[in-house]
Amino acid sequence: MSLLNKDELLALLPDNTSGAISPADVREIVHNVFNAYGGIGASGTAPSQSFDTTPSGLEQWDHSFPSQGVTPDPSGGLLTVSVSGVYAFHASISWQGDAGAVYSATLHHNEDPTVYRFHRKLSLGDVGQAGFCGLIACASGEQLSIKVNSDKATPKEFDVEDAQFCIRRVG
Repeated sequence: MSLLNKDELLALLPDNTSGAISPADVREIVHNVFNAYGGIGASGTAPSQSFDTTPSGLEQWDHSFPSQGVTPDPSGGLLTVSVSGVYAFHASISWQGDAGAVYSATLHHNEDPTVYRFHRKLSLGDVGQAGFCGLIACASGEQLSIKVNSDKATPKEFDVEDAQFCIRRVG
């Protein structure tokens, strides 16, 4: 079974002259509504990165989670959707960094920043954690990523302890 977009799903109902919904239609809808998901993670084993005021892709992703209808690419820090729809996302990052720097992470949709982000300042020896979530509409082939920056012009160290970035189609 392949994943269908919303218009393709609606075209299934009804699919015959009596106007009835067949068991195959129900299976197709359940399969499509609940089966587009994927994610990437970081386990804290990759080398640290430095960030200045220019947002850059997080390079410390080192594994992917189970997926269907989403192509996870940890090496590129990307999640590519295969079917159009509205996706719920959740991102959580714990890291160590330079004291006094305010770090920001932003969800990017096809390289464009969205309104979804977090900001967190670390103190000396602190392991910071922050997360954010939301809904975003994506067309087939579009990509989501997380970019990080600091509030300092001089690059500041950013060492991921753990991170997860997951999406699931909800509409």
